[in-house]
Amino acid sequence: RGESDASRKHAVSFRLAFDLLCRGRSAEARRVFAAIGARYWVALLWLEQGDAARALDEIQRGRPTGGIRDMGPEELSIVARAQARLGRQDETASAIAQLSKLASRLTTPYGERRLRLARGVAALEQHDVPTAIRELRSAVALLPPNPMERGVPILYALGCAYLAARQDV
Repeated sequence: RGESDASRKHAVSFRLAFDLLCRGRSAEARRVFAAIGARYWVALLWLEQGDAARALDEIQRGRPTGGIRDMGPEELSIVARAQARLGRQDETASAIAQLSKLASRLTTPYGERRLRLARGVAALEQHDVPTAIRELRSAVALLPPNPMERGVPILYALGCAYLAARQDV
């Protein structure tokens, strides 16, 4: 019973945080995410608000020596994007290489799709719009026929890349 109560409270906190986001109250949402240990979401909010350094600090908090070897694909995507925004090409490449290793272990298109998304978004952060468009179009091609929410981040990033290229299609 204690575990189900904790799970229910966690789910309620997540819904509260997302509700706060939808109401434009990102600072409060970030505090709720932090309270439940949702570091990915805290880091993503810092990144979306333009603070790549804080996003990196958050995603690396509690990790030995800030290493990326034990990170999952979502965390690595944030690291790659934040490092790209900070102009750290070697660190960006390292995060993408680690993400590529993870993707190669998967038997589904998910890993390759996540890798293409990370490459595309990192390229966009580095103002390499042609590479961003190429990678993001490749990610779109890997989406299932009816992608629903799984396709939204990819389609959004591709739209941003087209806008950066001044190709409003």
